[in-house]
Amino acid sequence: MNMTRAYAEYATAEAVKLLNIDSPTGYTAQAAAWVKSAFEELGFVATLTRKGGVVIDLGGEDDADGLWLEAHNSALMTDGTARTEIFHKSKLVVAVEHTPYPAVFCRIDDLLGGVMGRCTGQDEISLLNVKDTEGQNIPIGCAVCYESVYGEYYTDYIRKGARAMTIITNDAWWGDTPGYRQHLSYASLRAIETRRAIARCANTGISAIISPSGEIVSETQWWTPAVLEGRIPLRDDMTFFVVHGDITGRICTFLSILLLLALIVRFRSF
Repeated sequence: MNMTRAYAEYATAEAVKLLNIDSPTGYTAQAAAWVKSAFEELGFVATLTRKGGVVIDLGGEDDADGLWLEAHNSALMTDGTARTEIFHKSKLVVAVEHTPYPAVFCRIDDLLGGVMGRCTGQDEISLLNVKDTEGQNIPIGCAVCYESVYGEYYTDYIRKGARAMTIITNDAWWGDTPGYRQHLSYASLRAIETRRAIARCANTGISAIISPSGEIVSETQWWTPAVLEGRIPLRDDMTFFVVHGDITGRICTFLSILLLLALIVRFRSF
């Protein structure tokens, strides 16, 4: 994609409109209404779903003359040279972002008015590259939202060569509950497991810079506009967890099964 200055200015202006939307969950009815009206201005028929999404009719009698639209939850990397890279979230949350067995559940979802997500993800993880002052590529991993919860999945970023990590997430839907803080704690755990620093951006907080040892170096407040600046180190080493995976978890699972079998045998012996 060759991003011209005019398009970059347009995209920035439209993004600012979205960011300035005042809604109780950060991205709900007003944002969806803005997207709906934008497509309607282009001449398409658009309707709102019960979940707060937008369904757009792109026209066409069948697959041969219709248009195809894919929805992604993605991370976009760009720099001052207009170079862009994109990563489509690979591990989608079932029902929220991804509808399983679409031949069955999509029909049910249509009857319910569209309450399940229908995003398309990449088949596997890929990295984003940022150039340093000497023009060399620095591979960066970007875990999108709940991808940071899955420890072994997260290590794939490191095995593919990520020297530092970023996490982008929408935690607004938690509301003011312990959920968004727990999600932040997972990020610290991922840093400890992989020994990679993390720059975490949450649209309504808590954004943070996390050291390779899991320490939160700096952070923003919940639901407070803020800008966070900092430096993160780059590393190339591989931890035991990255190389071998969650062996501790597997051993505990195996021992739990043995204990359960032992209890069953003992119970039957009485």
